[in-house]
Order: sequence, then structure tokens, then C-alpha cells
Amino acid sequence: METFFCWLNRIDNVYHKQGGNDKADGKYELNILPLLTDLESFKDLIDCSQYEITSWVIIDAIDVLDVNTDGIVVTYTVKTL
Repeated sequence: METFFCWLNRIDNVYHKQGGNDKADGKYELNILPLLTDLESFKDLIDCSQYEITSWVIIDAIDVLDVNTDGIVVTYTVKTL
């Protein structure tokens, strides 16, 4: 399965510290890091007594889709116990 967790973003935001901007104002700190933190709740939700997660891969996604979306793509495999 593949799930895309995302935020809409301003097109002029930078990824990290580009252009003399502060790292805290970058796309990673504002958009990716909070999703990675909240992702544990999602993982716990699907990793219950009836299912086991056998694969879990996370990829950062910056400026994707036509609406300038930032987020993470999680590819995972679960099996029924």
C-alpha cells in the first residue's frame, strides 16, 4: 500500500537554509518534520493485534502535484495474523 500525507505550501518557500533564510522557516521543518512526528500514530493504528507491518519505507516529497504539495510518501506492507 502507498499513502501520501501532505501539506499545501507556498511556492516561494525554500527547503532548508537556502537564500539566507532561517532553517526553521524551511519546507522540511514546517511541513515534513511534523508529518514524521505524527506518522507514529498512524503506524500504531494499523499495527494492531490483527495485522503486522512487514515493510515500512518513508520518502520526503517536495513540490509534487500541480498544487505545490510537500509531504511524505509511506509505502508499507501489512499481513493478517
